[in-house]
Order: sequence, then C-alpha cells, then structure tokens
Amino acid sequence: MVLDQILEIYSLIKDKRSGLGLLELLIAIGLMAVPMTMIFKKEKSSSAMVIDGISSINDVFQKAMMQSLLNGKNYEIRFFFDDEMHIKKIVYSEHNEDGKADQDGKKGAVASESISIPDNFSVKKIIIAGKDESMDGKTKETWFLVYPEGYSQEIELHLASNDGTIYNQYKLNPFTCVFQDAIS
Repeated sequence: MVLDQILEIYSLIKDKRSGLGLLELLIAIGLMAVPMTMIFKKEKSSSAMVIDGISSINDVFQKAMMQSLLNGKNYEIRFFFDDEMHIKKIVYSEHNEDGKADQDGKKGAVASESISIPDNFSVKKIIIAGKDESMDGKTKETWFLVYPEGYSQEIELHLASNDGTIYNQYKLNPFTCVFQDAIS
C-alpha cells in the first residue's frame, strides 16, 4: 500500500521532467561514497600505524642519544627481528667491545622497548653506514652507534607492507637521531 503510493508519486514526478534529478544524483554519490570511505580509511590506518611506529623508534633513539650525551660514552641501539623481519624490540645500552645487549635487556642494557609497527609491515632493508645489514631478510638483529658528540651512524630503513601495496623509505638524520621520510 505504501509502496504503491510512493511509486504513484514517483511516476507523477517523473512524467513532469526528463533526465536525472538532483535527488537521484545525490543518492548515487552517497551510495558510492560509503564503500570508498571504508577503502581509504583502511589504507590510511595502515600508513598511520607505520608513522606511529616510526615515531616510537624515534623516541627510543632520542633517549639513547640523551644517555650518550649525559654519560659521555658511545651507546649502541640494537634492532631485534622475527623470521619475517618485523621489528620486535629495540634495546639501547652503553657500547663495549666485549659484550652486547640481548633481548632480555641483560649485559648493561639501559632500556628495552617494544615497537608498535604492525605485523603486516616488515623491514626490507636496513642500511647502516652504507652497508645493507638485513642480509636478504635473514638477520635476527643488527645495531648501530650513537656518539657522545651528538651524532649517530647514518641509517636508512625500508619498510614494506606484506601485500606489496605500500613501500616507505626513512633516513635517520645523524645529528638529530630522528627518522624522516626519505622521499620528501
């Protein structure tokens, strides 16, 4: 009954004009906009999670640089990876030639941080002082130095989504110990 009335009103309106009306156009745009926002929102959230992860890494690097400056000693920052080259932990400690920090934070580690880069992103390359330390995805850990003079070794970090849709490159500014997008 209600449907018959709506169809009757629609036929009366349609008879008076031809072509696509503003209301129909707005409805069509609205129907297309809903799935598009869901697609773009998902893509943005992955990128935003990587940016948050890089920000977490930068925080750890800043803490290590401050310790190095305050104590006047070299500090090492160690990355620990799982089998798929996801960053699982970063540890910083005073650098010494005979020992190294481990994942449990032993052997002089000052701090151990878990990094929140999503598991659908992995490290494709980590270049330290011009040398690719990722060993084609086989490395479990690597490290670099922060010096008490206020700078660090140069680092380039390549992150990619597992499905291959996103590839980001970040370079560490050796004087500020902050990763920046290498493309910009």
